[in-house]
Amino acid sequence: MKRFITLASAATLLCIAMPAAQALELKPGLWKQEITMDAPNLPKQMRTRQSTHCITQEQASDPKMAMKKSWGESQCQPDKLDQSGNTLTWSATCKTGKFDSHMHGSMTFVDATHYTTQTDVEANGHSMKSTVKGSWLKASCDQAGQ
Repeated sequence: MKRFITLASAATLLCIAMPAAQALELKPGLWKQEITMDAPNLPKQMRTRQSTHCITQEQASDPKMAMKKSWGESQCQPDKLDQSGNTLTWSATCKTGKFDSHMHGSMTFVDATHYTTQTDVEANGHSMKSTVKGSWLKASCDQAGQ
């Protein structure tokens, strides 16, 4: 279960790292994420957390490439990565030790300083749903929890 939770957290962070698309663009800089996870037997203290993450100008300029790069670093292969208006949808398969995991989700860009992400992960007979609400904090990333 611990390995599954780590994978689900990594999947959520991959989504967080992905910036805006098309005409809608998120501001580069320091972002706060409010993360909610739901899975059977997940302890209450692990269901919600907050973190910060830096989105670079490079990530903001090519969101699909940023997500593919993050997947590659996490031993994941994209099955689908599509964009419709202000929403990106994806699915991917990831190698984690002895088993594969499958994830799919969507990211909606509310405006240049807010986004929401929903991700479903299935691995080794377990499933987890996560939701992320992202809010821009400032242009400087000097305090990012990278």
